[in-house]
Amino acid sequence: MQPKAIQNIFNSLKACYDASERNPVTNPMVVNLYKHFLNSFKAFLDDEDFRIDFEPTEVRVNGVAIPSVVWMSEGVQWLQQICSERQIDTLIFEEGTTLKDLQKFIAMLFHPSKRFSDRDTASKMLFRQHVQSIAINPESLDATFSDLDGLNIPRRDSYQFSRTTELDPEIVPTHQFTQSSEYREPEDVAPTPQGAPPGFESFQRGRPDKGPVSPPEGFESFQRSRPKRGPVSPPEGFESFQRTGYDSGPVAAPMGFESFQRSHPVAEQRSGQNESGVHLFISQEDRETLMQSMFRFIDQDRLKKVAESLTMMRRDMASPEYEVRRLAFSSYHVVVLSLAARDQLRPLSSILKSLDNDLRDCKEIELYHVHLQSLLEILKWMRRKKHYVRLFFALDLLAREQMRKSAEIQAVVKKNLEDLLDLSLMEELMRLEIPEVKPYFKSLFVQHGLGVVEPCMQALFLSEDRSVRRKLLEILMRLGPMIYPLLLKEVDRAIRRDSPWYIKRNLLTIMAKDPPVELLPFLDQLLEERNTRILDLVYRCLFLINDRSAVEKGKMLLKRASGGLRTKLFQYVRLSKEPAYARFIAGLYEGEENLKEKIDIIHILATLDSADTIAFFDKILKKTRLFESKDEGRLRAEAAKALAASEHAAARTALTKYARDKNEVVREMVEKIAVDTSGQ
Repeated sequence: MQPKAIQNIFNSLKACYDASERNPVTNPMVVNLYKHFLNSFKAFLDDEDFRIDFEPTEVRVNGVAIPSVVWMSEGVQWLQQICSERQIDTLIFEEGTTLKDLQKFIAMLFHPSKRFSDRDTASKMLFRQHVQSIAINPESLDATFSDLDGLNIPRRDSYQFSRTTELDPEIVPTHQFTQSSEYREPEDVAPTPQGAPPGFESFQRGRPDKGPVSPPEGFESFQRSRPKRGPVSPPEGFESFQRTGYDSGPVAAPMGFESFQRSHPVAEQRSGQNESGVHLFISQEDRETLMQSMFRFIDQDRLKKVAESLTMMRRDMASPEYEVRRLAFSSYHVVVLSLAARDQLRPLSSILKSLDNDLRDCKEIELYHVHLQSLLEILKWMRRKKHYVRLFFALDLLAREQMRKSAEIQAVVKKNLEDLLDLSLMEELMRLEIPEVKPYFKSLFVQHGLGVVEPCMQALFLSEDRSVRRKLLEILMRLGPMIYPLLLKEVDRAIRRDSPWYIKRNLLTIMAKDPPVELLPFLDQLLEERNTRILDLVYRCLFLINDRSAVEKGKMLLKRASGGLRTKLFQYVRLSKEPAYARFIAGLYEGEENLKEKIDIIHILATLDSADTIAFFDKILKKTRLFESKDEGRLRAEAAKALAASEHAAARTALTKYARDKNEVVREMVEKIAVDTSGQ
């Protein structure tokens, strides 16, 4: 990357910030600046990410330190300062960053720096705004799940199998197939019999998708008057002619074909169920004929003929004629079954790549069902043969289908996903250690994780493998607030059914990092639990919920607690950094006689850094004597440290009164804030 290009990206981001400060984000000028930045950084992606790391004396872009002349430029210095004030050490813009994502990121930078109490604050702000394409200070994952860290996410709508020669199809690429423009679909309804009443033909051609149609007047009497004919032998050459639909182009019909077709029962032409359970719109005989033709081509190593047939079918899928479309989808499915039966990996891989667009373009629900079943057949075959890269690709495609289609399609896809991702397969996928599947693993379980939440939940509840459960927990924790409504329903169900303790524990674990206020009523009920592992999570969630009623319940627990339990609750108060606890905890100090407990209380109050505690620390420092005890000296030293670390100006003012204190640590703290103040 050229230094000038780097500098322009930083300048572009600063221009977005400056313009947003003076104008609404909907202003066309602001929108254009945002778009310019998005285009600028996306031109220099590394592994689909644009990463900026801030160090005290340098800035690294995609792991490479930028030249000092660029580092000293206005745009870079501005971004480094504003990020430093907000405790942002690493900033990652992913390829999928949108205009709205960037607007929310810029809006976050306008928050006062004092609101950013730790390295997680900025990340949480974006997370609550559902921004997933901009990462701030990404955490290192648990060792059991480290295979997700730093992986490439495949592009959302342009997955490429062609990066490895192994995946190149054995057949001719689609755009090179020879298409037969002479192909015509044979009609599936017999011609109008002699003597039929008016309207007979239109009634006979009524489509299944239009619902029932009333027969014309005289239809029933005409049907009864027709002589019943016994089986008629087909003319010579009929069977070979029947095979010539999609497999080898048009062939002249044999002599006697039309009269045989008229005498042949119409029922033979109707659609039915095939062995895969999907409703196809061709007769059983036609299916068998087509499949035998495909078997013959495959066995004779004439895959180009299979490819030509598939090309004609895909062309007919877009036909304006419904009858042609439904025959094409049905025939395509039969070819998929044929290729799977003969274990044809590369042709199936090629078909798999095309299914994404085909499913998206399919309008009729009954035809979508047929094509979806083709995907499922390929997916099941890939699982049996343990072709994991392609299996993940197919599962990811299915997960995306659930997330982007109508409610009716979502229900169908959801059921199939849940059936496929049973406990056995989920455990198998979680245990995989194959490097090639890593990007697909992340795409399925992170980028499109909402589509597979319920299978993940079921596997989490049922798996006896600890390492599998840990991976599933990490996946679900990454999805965060987006799945909280589902988790809350599961918590409610687990309490009402008195489910095993580990189910409750797992549900709380997923929400424990940032528990929602809606969890509070369930925590009240779970306080009656006797299992210490559940109670520990209940306490943690209770103290981390930022709500007045949660704080009151926390105070009640602290008042009743003693010994080890109170020490544990103190840890959760410190973790919450909720200033509302400050006065209550300060009140516990006076009645406490144990030195260690008193020091713990001072440390907690220092962490909360509430203005209400300044007077409390000042009171401790005032308790000075000519000959203070060792314990008194230590308590006064800890109080001085707390005031020195405070962000409140009043705290530093209170501490400066003790510049000549007898306690050495107290004097050092006064000197420290004096140096810090002069350096600003």
